[in-house]
Amino acid sequence: MLKKHLFATICTVFCLFFVGAMFALAQDSGNKAQLESQISAIENEIAGLDKELVQIQGRKSTLQNEVAKLNNQIKQTELTIKGLNLSVRQTEGNIALRIESIKEAEARMAKQKLSLSEYLRTIYKKDSLSLVEILLVKKDISQFFQEASALENVQKDVNQSLDDLKSLKEQLQKEKDELEDKREELVSLRALAQIQKQNVSNQKTQKNQLLAQTKGQESNYQKIIQTKKQDIAAIRGQIQYLGKTGVTAEDAVKYASLAAKRTGIRTAFLLGLLEVETGRRYEEGRITAGSHTGNGNWRTDLYQCYIDLGKPSSAEKQKNAFLQITSSLGYDPEKMAVSRKPNYGCGGAMGPAQFLPSTWLLFEDRVSSLTGHNPADPWSVEDAFMASALYLADAGATAKTRDKELRAAKAYISGSPNCTKYICNFYSKEVLRIATLIEPNL
Repeated sequence: MLKKHLFATICTVFCLFFVGAMFALAQDSGNKAQLESQISAIENEIAGLDKELVQIQGRKSTLQNEVAKLNNQIKQTELTIKGLNLSVRQTEGNIALRIESIKEAEARMAKQKLSLSEYLRTIYKKDSLSLVEILLVKKDISQFFQEASALENVQKDVNQSLDDLKSLKEQLQKEKDELEDKREELVSLRALAQIQKQNVSNQKTQKNQLLAQTKGQESNYQKIIQTKKQDIAAIRGQIQYLGKTGVTAEDAVKYASLAAKRTGIRTAFLLGLLEVETGRRYEEGRITAGSHTGNGNWRTDLYQCYIDLGKPSSAEKQKNAFLQITSSLGYDPEKMAVSRKPNYGCGGAMGPAQFLPSTWLLFEDRVSSLTGHNPADPWSVEDAFMASALYLADAGATAKTRDKELRAAKAYISGSPNCTKYICNFYSKEVLRIATLIEPNL
Protein backbone atom coordinates (compact mmCIF):
# COMPACT_ATOMS: atom_id res chain seq x y z
CA MET A 1 0.00 0.00 0.00
CA LEU A 2 2.82 2.41 0.85
CA LYS A 3 4.47 1.86 -2.53
CA LYS A 4 1.21 2.39 -4.42
CA HIS A 5 0.40 5.53 -2.43
CA LEU A 6 3.86 6.98 -2.98
CA PHE A 7 3.84 6.37 -6.72
CA ALA A 8 0.35 7.83 -6.94
CA THR A 9 1.60 10.98 -5.17
CA ILE A 10 4.59 11.26 -7.51
CA CYS A 11 2.37 10.82 -10.56
CA THR A 12 -0.08 13.43 -9.34
CA VAL A 13 2.68 15.97 -8.73
CA PHE A 14 4.24 15.42 -12.14
CA CYS A 15 0.91 15.46 -13.94
CA LEU A 16 -0.15 18.71 -12.33
CA PHE A 17 3.17 20.30 -13.19
CA PHE A 18 3.20 19.27 -16.83
CA VAL A 19 -0.44 20.23 -17.39
CA GLY A 20 0.27 23.66 -15.90
CA ALA A 21 3.48 24.04 -17.88
CA MET A 22 1.82 23.10 -21.16
CA PHE A 23 -0.99 25.60 -20.54
CA ALA A 24 1.52 28.37 -19.77
CA LEU A 25 3.60 27.54 -22.84
CA ALA A 26 0.54 27.52 -25.08
CA GLN A 27 -0.57 30.86 -23.68
CA ASP A 28 2.90 32.37 -24.12
CA SER A 29 3.74 30.95 -27.56
CA GLY A 30 1.41 33.29 -29.43
CA ASN A 31 2.89 36.44 -27.92
CA LYS A 32 6.42 35.13 -28.30
CA ALA A 33 5.97 34.32 -31.98
CA GLN A 34 4.44 37.72 -32.63
CA LEU A 35 7.28 39.55 -30.90
CA GLU A 36 9.92 37.49 -32.70
CA SER A 37 8.29 38.24 -36.03
CA GLN A 38 8.20 41.98 -35.32
CA ILE A 39 11.82 42.04 -34.10
CA SER A 40 12.98 40.06 -37.13
CA ALA A 41 11.21 42.45 -39.50
CA ILE A 42 12.83 45.46 -37.82
CA GLU A 43 16.30 43.88 -37.91
CA ASN A 44 15.91 43.07 -41.61
CA GLU A 45 14.91 46.65 -42.32
CA ILE A 46 17.88 47.98 -40.35
CA ALA A 47 20.22 45.61 -42.23
CA GLY A 48 18.90 46.96 -45.51
CA LEU A 49 19.43 50.55 -44.37
CA ASP A 50 22.94 49.68 -43.21
CA LYS A 51 23.87 48.36 -46.66
CA GLU A 52 22.42 51.49 -48.20
CA LEU A 53 24.46 53.64 -45.80
CA VAL A 54 27.69 51.89 -46.80
CA GLN A 55 26.91 52.67 -50.44
CA ILE A 56 26.18 56.32 -49.66
CA GLN A 57 29.44 56.69 -47.73
CA GLY A 58 31.33 55.28 -50.70
CA ARG A 59 30.00 57.94 -53.02
CA LYS A 60 31.37 61.39 -53.70
CA SER A 61 30.84 63.91 -50.91
CA THR A 62 27.88 65.94 -52.10
CA LEU A 63 25.06 67.77 -50.39
CA GLN A 64 22.54 65.27 -51.67
CA ASN A 65 24.55 62.33 -50.38
CA GLU A 66 25.12 64.00 -47.00
CA VAL A 67 21.39 64.60 -46.54
CA ALA A 68 20.66 61.02 -47.65
CA LYS A 69 23.16 59.74 -45.08
CA LEU A 70 21.53 61.74 -42.27
CA ASN A 71 18.05 60.55 -43.27
CA ASN A 72 19.31 56.97 -43.30
CA GLN A 73 20.82 57.30 -39.82
CA ILE A 74 17.67 58.90 -38.42
CA LYS A 75 15.55 56.01 -39.72
CA GLN A 76 17.98 53.41 -38.35
CA THR A 77 17.92 55.05 -34.93
CA GLU A 78 14.14 55.11 -34.77
CA LEU A 79 13.91 51.47 -35.82
CA THR A 80 16.59 50.40 -33.35
CA ILE A 81 14.76 51.97 -30.43
CA LYS A 82 11.54 50.27 -31.50
CA GLY A 83 13.27 46.89 -31.82
CA LEU A 84 14.95 47.32 -28.45
CA ASN A 85 11.67 47.92 -26.66
CA LEU A 86 10.19 44.78 -28.21
CA SER A 87 13.23 42.74 -27.19
CA VAL A 88 13.00 43.97 -23.61
CA ARG A 89 9.35 42.89 -23.43
CA GLN A 90 10.16 39.49 -24.88
CA THR A 91 13.06 38.78 -22.54
CA GLU A 92 11.27 39.96 -19.42
CA GLY A 93 8.39 37.62 -20.27
CA ASN A 94 10.81 34.71 -20.69
CA ILE A 95 12.51 35.49 -17.39
CA ALA A 96 9.18 35.54 -15.56
CA LEU A 97 8.26 32.16 -17.09
CA ARG A 98 11.57 30.59 -16.09
CA ILE A 99 11.34 31.94 -12.54
CA GLU A 100 7.89 30.39 -12.19
CA SER A 101 9.20 27.08 -13.50
CA ILE A 102 11.97 27.13 -10.92
CA LYS A 103 9.46 27.75 -8.13
CA GLU A 104 7.37 24.81 -9.34
CA ALA A 105 10.42 22.56 -9.41
CA GLU A 106 11.31 23.58 -5.87
CA ALA A 107 7.76 22.84 -4.69
CA ARG A 108 7.89 19.41 -6.31
CA MET A 109 11.22 18.73 -4.64
CA ALA A 110 9.77 19.68 -1.25
CA LYS A 111 6.89 17.21 -1.70
CA GLN A 112 9.28 14.49 -2.77
CA LYS A 113 11.47 15.13 0.26
CA LEU A 114 8.45 14.87 2.54
CA SER A 115 7.43 11.58 0.97
CA LEU A 116 10.97 10.31 1.32
CA SER A 117 11.14 11.38 4.99
CA GLU A 118 7.93 9.54 5.81
CA TYR A 119 9.21 6.51 4.02
CA LEU A 120 12.56 6.53 5.85
CA ARG A 121 10.75 6.75 9.19
CA THR A 122 8.81 3.64 8.20
CA ILE A 123 12.03 1.80 7.35
CA TYR A 124 13.69 2.96 10.57
CA LYS A 125 10.75 1.68 12.59
CA LYS A 126 11.08 -1.68 10.89
CA ASP A 127 14.87 -1.76 11.29
CA SER A 128 14.63 -0.91 15.01
CA LEU A 129 12.74 -4.11 15.79
CA SER A 130 14.80 -6.91 17.33
CA LEU A 131 14.74 -10.42 15.95
CA VAL A 132 12.56 -11.53 18.90
CA GLU A 133 10.09 -8.70 18.21
CA ILE A 134 9.96 -9.65 14.55
CA LEU A 135 9.21 -13.28 15.41
CA LEU A 136 6.47 -12.20 17.81
CA VAL A 137 4.82 -9.82 15.32
CA LYS A 138 5.25 -11.87 12.15
CA LYS A 139 4.00 -15.39 11.94
CA ASP A 140 6.09 -15.91 8.83
CA ILE A 141 9.59 -14.34 8.84
CA SER A 142 9.66 -14.42 5.04
CA GLN A 143 6.77 -11.91 5.09
CA PHE A 144 9.00 -9.40 6.89
CA PHE A 145 11.82 -9.73 4.38
CA GLN A 146 9.40 -9.35 1.50
CA GLU A 147 8.06 -6.09 2.97
CA ALA A 148 11.58 -4.81 3.68
CA SER A 149 12.63 -5.59 0.11
CA ALA A 150 9.59 -3.76 -1.25
CA LEU A 151 10.33 -0.77 0.92
CA GLU A 152 13.94 -0.73 -0.26
CA ASN A 153 12.87 -0.75 -3.91
CA VAL A 154 10.47 2.11 -3.33
CA GLN A 155 13.23 4.06 -1.61
CA LYS A 156 15.44 3.65 -4.67
CA ASP A 157 12.66 4.91 -6.89
CA VAL A 158 12.09 7.95 -4.72
CA ASN A 159 15.82 8.72 -4.56
CA GLN A 160 16.03 8.55 -8.33
CA SER A 161 13.03 10.84 -8.61
CA LEU A 162 14.64 13.28 -6.20
CA ASP A 163 17.89 13.24 -8.19
CA ASP A 164 15.96 13.95 -11.37
CA LEU A 165 14.23 16.89 -9.77
CA LYS A 166 17.51 18.30 -8.53
CA SER A 167 18.92 18.06 -12.05
CA LEU A 168 15.83 19.79 -13.40
CA LYS A 169 16.18 22.60 -10.89
CA GLU A 170 19.85 23.06 -11.86
CA GLN A 171 18.87 23.23 -15.53
CA LEU A 172 16.13 25.75 -14.83
CA GLN A 173 18.52 27.84 -12.76
CA LYS A 174 20.97 27.78 -15.63
CA GLU A 175 18.24 28.96 -17.99
CA LYS A 176 17.33 31.73 -15.58
CA ASP A 177 20.97 32.85 -15.37
CA GLU A 178 21.21 32.93 -19.14
CA LEU A 179 18.05 34.97 -19.39
CA GLU A 180 19.31 37.35 -16.72
CA ASP A 181 22.42 37.83 -18.84
CA LYS A 182 20.18 38.63 -21.78
CA ARG A 183 18.27 41.10 -19.65
CA GLU A 184 21.54 42.71 -18.64
CA GLU A 185 22.35 43.20 -22.29
CA LEU A 186 18.97 44.73 -22.95
CA VAL A 187 19.16 47.02 -19.94
CA SER A 188 22.48 48.22 -21.29
CA LEU A 189 20.91 48.68 -24.70
CA ARG A 190 18.12 50.67 -23.12
CA ALA A 191 20.79 53.03 -21.84
CA LEU A 192 22.19 53.27 -25.35
CA ALA A 193 18.68 53.92 -26.61
CA GLN A 194 18.61 57.04 -24.45
CA ILE A 195 21.67 58.20 -26.35
CA GLN A 196 19.93 57.35 -29.58
CA LYS A 197 16.89 59.43 -28.69
CA GLN A 198 19.17 62.42 -28.29
CA ASN A 199 20.94 61.45 -31.50
CA VAL A 200 17.69 61.58 -33.45
CA SER A 201 17.23 65.17 -32.35
CA ASN A 202 20.88 66.02 -33.08
CA GLN A 203 20.75 64.41 -36.52
CA LYS A 204 17.64 66.33 -37.49
CA THR A 205 19.18 69.57 -36.22
CA GLN A 206 22.40 68.84 -38.12
CA LYS A 207 20.47 68.24 -41.33
CA ASN A 208 18.48 71.46 -40.93
CA GLN A 209 21.64 73.45 -40.18
CA LEU A 210 23.38 71.98 -43.21
CA LEU A 211 20.50 72.92 -45.48
CA ALA A 212 20.36 76.40 -43.95
CA GLN A 213 24.13 76.97 -44.38
CA THR A 214 24.20 75.78 -47.96
CA LYS A 215 20.76 77.13 -48.87
CA GLY A 216 20.30 73.82 -50.64
CA GLN A 217 23.08 74.61 -53.13
CA GLU A 218 25.77 72.07 -53.99
CA SER A 219 28.35 74.79 -54.70
CA ASN A 220 27.93 76.18 -51.19
CA TYR A 221 28.37 72.73 -49.70
CA GLN A 222 31.62 72.14 -51.61
CA LYS A 223 33.00 75.46 -50.36
CA ILE A 224 32.26 74.47 -46.77
CA ILE A 225 33.98 71.08 -46.92
CA GLN A 226 37.03 72.46 -48.77
CA THR A 227 37.73 75.14 -46.18
CA LYS A 228 36.89 73.05 -43.15
CA LYS A 229 39.70 72.38 -40.67
CA GLN A 230 39.70 70.79 -37.24
CA ASP A 231 36.45 71.88 -35.64
CA ILE A 232 36.55 71.40 -31.86
CA ALA A 233 33.05 72.80 -31.49
CA ALA A 234 31.67 70.19 -33.88
CA ILE A 235 33.60 67.43 -32.15
CA ARG A 236 32.30 68.63 -28.80
CA GLY A 237 28.79 68.13 -30.15
CA GLN A 238 29.58 64.48 -30.95
CA ILE A 239 31.18 63.60 -27.59
CA GLN A 240 28.60 65.04 -25.26
CA TYR A 241 28.77 62.22 -22.72
CA LEU A 242 32.53 62.48 -22.36
CA GLY A 243 31.96 66.18 -21.77
CA LYS A 244 29.32 65.48 -19.13
CA THR A 245 31.79 63.39 -17.16
CA GLY A 246 34.46 66.07 -17.11
CA VAL A 247 36.66 65.22 -20.12
CA THR A 248 36.99 68.35 -22.26
CA ALA A 249 36.78 68.11 -26.04
CA GLU A 250 40.31 69.52 -26.28
CA ASP A 251 41.72 66.83 -23.98
CA ALA A 252 39.68 64.12 -25.66
CA VAL A 253 41.07 65.00 -29.10
CA LYS A 254 44.61 65.49 -27.75
CA TYR A 255 44.87 62.17 -25.92
CA ALA A 256 42.84 60.17 -28.42
CA SER A 257 45.11 61.40 -31.25
CA LEU A 258 48.20 60.49 -29.24
CA ALA A 259 46.89 57.04 -28.35
CA ALA A 260 45.66 56.34 -31.86
CA LYS A 261 48.96 57.32 -33.43
CA ARG A 262 51.00 55.13 -31.08
CA THR A 263 48.76 52.09 -31.44
CA GLY A 264 47.96 52.40 -35.15
CA ILE A 265 44.18 52.91 -34.99
CA ARG A 266 41.92 55.76 -36.12
CA THR A 267 41.46 58.70 -33.77
CA ALA A 268 37.81 59.08 -34.77
CA PHE A 269 37.16 55.40 -34.05
CA LEU A 270 38.69 55.64 -30.58
CA LEU A 271 36.69 58.78 -29.78
CA GLY A 272 33.51 57.17 -31.08
CA LEU A 273 33.98 54.14 -28.90
CA LEU A 274 34.81 56.13 -25.78
CA GLU A 275 31.74 58.30 -26.33
CA VAL A 276 29.40 55.31 -26.69
CA GLU A 277 30.98 53.47 -23.75
CA THR A 278 30.81 56.53 -21.53
CA GLY A 279 27.23 57.27 -22.57
CA ARG A 280 26.14 53.71 -21.91
CA ARG A 281 27.51 53.72 -18.39
CA TYR A 282 26.26 57.24 -17.77
CA GLU A 283 22.68 56.30 -18.65
CA GLU A 284 22.95 53.13 -16.59
CA GLY A 285 23.77 55.30 -13.59
CA ARG A 286 27.28 53.91 -13.12
CA ILE A 287 28.92 57.29 -13.60
CA THR A 288 27.48 60.74 -13.06
CA ALA A 289 27.84 64.27 -14.38
CA GLY A 290 31.22 65.83 -13.69
CA SER A 291 32.85 62.55 -12.69
CA HIS A 292 34.40 60.26 -15.30
CA THR A 293 35.71 58.18 -12.39
CA GLY A 294 32.25 57.26 -11.11
CA ASN A 295 30.91 57.70 -7.59
CA GLY A 296 30.89 54.15 -6.31
CA ASN A 297 33.03 52.40 -3.70
CA TRP A 298 35.05 49.28 -4.34
CA ARG A 299 33.77 47.49 -1.22
CA THR A 300 30.05 47.73 -1.96
CA ASP A 301 29.88 48.17 -5.74
CA LEU A 302 32.61 45.68 -6.63
CA TYR A 303 33.63 43.24 -3.88
CA GLN A 304 30.36 42.83 -1.97
CA CYS A 305 28.39 42.82 -5.21
CA TYR A 306 30.23 39.74 -6.45
CA ILE A 307 29.80 38.09 -3.05
CA ASP A 308 26.05 38.74 -3.20
CA LEU A 309 25.93 37.19 -6.67
CA GLY A 310 27.52 34.03 -5.31
CA LYS A 311 30.85 34.63 -7.05
CA PRO A 312 33.42 34.72 -4.23
CA SER A 313 36.37 33.90 -6.50
CA SER A 314 35.57 36.87 -8.76
CA ALA A 315 35.14 39.06 -5.69
CA GLU A 316 38.61 38.14 -4.42
CA LYS A 317 40.19 38.50 -7.87
CA GLN A 318 38.83 42.01 -8.40
CA LYS A 319 39.55 43.08 -4.82
CA ASN A 320 43.17 41.95 -4.99
CA ALA A 321 43.65 43.65 -8.37
CA PHE A 322 42.09 46.90 -7.14
CA LEU A 323 44.22 46.99 -4.00
CA GLN A 324 47.34 46.21 -6.06
CA ILE A 325 46.60 49.11 -8.43
CA THR A 326 45.85 51.65 -5.71
CA SER A 327 48.84 50.55 -3.64
CA SER A 328 51.28 50.91 -6.54
CA LEU A 329 49.96 54.44 -7.18
CA GLY A 330 50.02 55.41 -3.51
CA TYR A 331 46.25 55.96 -3.45
CA ASP A 332 43.89 55.35 -0.57
CA PRO A 333 41.54 52.65 -1.95
CA GLU A 334 38.67 53.99 0.14
CA LYS A 335 38.92 57.38 -1.58
CA MET A 336 39.23 56.16 -5.17
CA ALA A 337 35.88 56.25 -6.93
CA VAL A 338 34.71 53.47 -9.24
CA SER A 339 31.55 52.99 -11.25
CA ARG A 340 28.43 52.32 -9.22
CA LYS A 341 26.59 49.01 -9.23
CA PRO A 342 23.61 49.28 -11.61
CA ASN A 343 20.32 47.39 -11.15
CA TYR A 344 22.01 44.27 -12.55
CA GLY A 345 25.58 42.96 -12.41
CA CYS A 346 28.32 44.84 -10.60
CA GLY A 347 30.19 48.11 -10.81
CA GLY A 348 33.83 48.72 -9.96
CA ALA A 349 35.07 49.97 -13.34
CA MET A 350 37.81 52.60 -13.10
CA GLY A 351 38.40 55.92 -14.81
CA PRO A 352 37.47 57.22 -18.29
CA ALA A 353 38.06 53.88 -20.01
CA GLN A 354 35.96 52.03 -17.37
CA PHE A 355 38.31 49.06 -17.06
CA LEU A 356 37.71 46.51 -14.33
CA PRO A 357 40.76 46.12 -12.05
CA SER A 358 41.76 42.67 -13.32
CA THR A 359 41.53 43.85 -16.95
CA TRP A 360 43.59 46.96 -16.25
CA LEU A 361 46.47 44.85 -14.93
CA LEU A 362 46.66 43.10 -18.32
CA PHE A 363 47.46 46.43 -20.03
CA GLU A 364 49.25 48.34 -17.26
CA ASP A 365 52.84 47.71 -18.38
CA ARG A 366 52.12 48.40 -22.04
CA VAL A 367 50.35 51.65 -21.18
CA SER A 368 53.37 52.69 -19.11
CA SER A 369 55.75 52.00 -21.99
CA LEU A 370 53.71 54.26 -24.30
CA THR A 371 52.84 57.14 -21.96
CA GLY A 372 55.96 57.05 -19.79
CA HIS A 373 53.84 56.93 -16.63
CA ASN A 374 55.10 54.23 -14.32
CA PRO A 375 52.87 52.85 -12.95
CA ALA A 376 50.05 53.67 -15.33
CA ASP A 377 47.00 55.29 -13.76
CA PRO A 378 43.49 54.16 -14.80
CA TRP A 379 42.05 57.43 -13.45
CA SER A 380 44.28 59.47 -15.78
CA VAL A 381 42.65 60.51 -19.06
CA GLU A 382 45.88 59.96 -21.01
CA ASP A 383 46.55 56.50 -19.58
CA ALA A 384 42.91 55.45 -19.84
CA PHE A 385 42.66 56.46 -23.50
CA MET A 386 45.89 54.60 -24.22
CA ALA A 387 44.57 51.44 -22.58
CA SER A 388 41.40 51.59 -24.68
CA ALA A 389 43.45 52.11 -27.83
CA LEU A 390 45.64 49.10 -27.02
CA TYR A 391 42.58 46.94 -26.44
CA LEU A 392 41.10 47.96 -29.78
CA ALA A 393 44.41 47.52 -31.59
CA ASP A 394 44.73 44.00 -30.19
CA ALA A 395 41.20 43.32 -31.44
CA GLY A 396 42.14 44.22 -35.02
CA ALA A 397 41.29 47.92 -35.32
CA THR A 398 44.74 48.63 -36.79
CA ALA A 399 43.36 47.45 -40.15
CA LYS A 400 41.17 50.60 -40.16
CA THR A 401 38.44 48.89 -42.19
CA ARG A 402 34.75 48.91 -41.36
CA ASP A 403 34.63 45.16 -40.77
CA LYS A 404 37.68 45.08 -38.49
CA GLU A 405 36.52 48.10 -36.49
CA LEU A 406 33.08 46.56 -36.02
CA ARG A 407 34.74 43.41 -34.70
CA ALA A 408 37.01 45.42 -32.40
CA ALA A 409 34.04 47.31 -30.94
CA LYS A 410 32.22 44.02 -30.37
CA ALA A 411 35.24 42.69 -28.53
CA TYR A 412 35.34 45.80 -26.35
CA ILE A 413 31.80 45.33 -25.08
CA SER A 414 31.62 41.53 -24.99
CA GLY A 415 35.16 40.15 -25.01
CA SER A 416 34.61 38.47 -28.39
CA PRO A 417 34.98 39.99 -31.89
CA ASN A 418 32.62 37.28 -33.14
CA CYS A 419 29.76 38.28 -30.85
CA THR A 420 26.41 38.09 -32.66
CA LYS A 421 24.20 39.29 -29.81
CA TYR A 422 21.86 42.18 -30.40
CA ILE A 423 23.81 44.45 -28.08
CA CYS A 424 27.10 43.75 -29.89
CA ASN A 425 25.68 44.62 -33.29
CA PHE A 426 23.97 47.73 -32.01
CA TYR A 427 26.95 48.93 -29.98
CA SER A 428 29.53 48.46 -32.74
CA LYS A 429 27.42 50.21 -35.36
CA GLU A 430 26.79 53.12 -33.03
CA VAL A 431 30.54 53.48 -32.47
CA LEU A 432 31.18 53.67 -36.21
CA ARG A 433 28.27 56.05 -36.71
CA ILE A 434 29.77 58.55 -34.27
CA ALA A 435 33.27 57.98 -35.65
CA THR A 436 31.95 58.87 -39.12
CA LEU A 437 30.56 62.14 -37.78
CA ILE A 438 33.81 62.99 -35.97
CA GLU A 439 36.23 62.13 -38.79
CA PRO A 440 35.61 65.21 -41.01
CA ASN A 441 36.23 67.54 -38.06
CA LEU A 442 39.66 66.20 -37.06
